[in-house]
Formats: sequence, structure tokens, C-alpha cells
Amino acid sequence: MEFDTQQGPIEGVELYADPKFGNRKMVRLKSRGLWEIKAQTKGRQTGYTGLDKIYLDIVVRDPHGSEFYRRAADAVAHKDDGGLANLNRVGDGEVCIKGDLFVVVPEKDYTVHVELFTDRWRWFYGGSVWSGLSVLKHSSEVEHEGTVDPGTPPVAG
Repeated sequence: MEFDTQQGPIEGVELYADPKFGNRKMVRLKSRGLWEIKAQTKGRQTGYTGLDKIYLDIVVRDPHGSEFYRRAADAVAHKDDGGLANLNRVGDGEVCIKGDLFVVVPEKDYTVHVELFTDRWRWFYGGSVWSGLSVLKHSSEVEHEGTVDPGTPPVAG
């Protein structure tokens, strides 16, 4: 997903067209520290066949473009979704999916972007009313970075 509109004044981040990723717009963090990142989008089901699963991943990359951290906010978008916290059914054939994370980056110029994958849910609304990416800095401390665990990607099927 590409977010290219700024709402209000920004502090400590900038929209950045990354040449390593086809000049797609990303958010660049201009300092080290603890950051809170939130993403949201609204989608509509299409006539395509396939799974009802939606993968919304918030990805943080180091200044060289290598993946530093990934948070998956995956959900299955069917009527028996069990009230998942990150998925809201907003109408017949429409869903709203959200993801969030806290991450400590050890230096400036890390970037943030959102990846979205799905079979059936192919129409995602643009514009800041329906989709958004928010980045907020909480601290400049990096003493307790924690351990980054990339985990194992899900198996399709």
C-alpha cells in the first residue's frame, strides 16, 4: 500500500520515495528511538475466488533496505470471524482491517511501509477517510531494544 498524503504537521518523519522499491512512498523515521505505528484500510469483496484471508503487514526496513521488523495483522474475513480485534465487518462484503506495533530503531533513516495480500478482497479504498498510516515517536531511548524475531511466514492453503 502506498500512503502519499500527509494530514496535519509532521514531526520527525518524512514521506520518502524509495528507489530500492520502485519509488513507492514510504515513511522515513528521522531519528532513533521507540515508535508507535498504526495502519488501517477498508476493502470490498470481489467476485474472485480464493481464500477469505487478508494479510496486512507493517514492515520496518533499515537504512539499507533490509527488513528489520514485520508485524502481521492477518484476519479471515467471513461472517463467522469471531469478532477479531483487528477486523471489523462494516457492511455486506466490506471489511476494515487494522494493524499496529511498537518498535525501537537503533538509528535514523529506517523506513515504514504496509504490505497487503489477499485473494478475494481486491478492492481497497484509497483516500485518508478509508485508509491511513500513522507514525508517532514516544522516546529517543534505545537501551532496551528487545529481540527481533522474524518468525515463520504462514503457509498458504
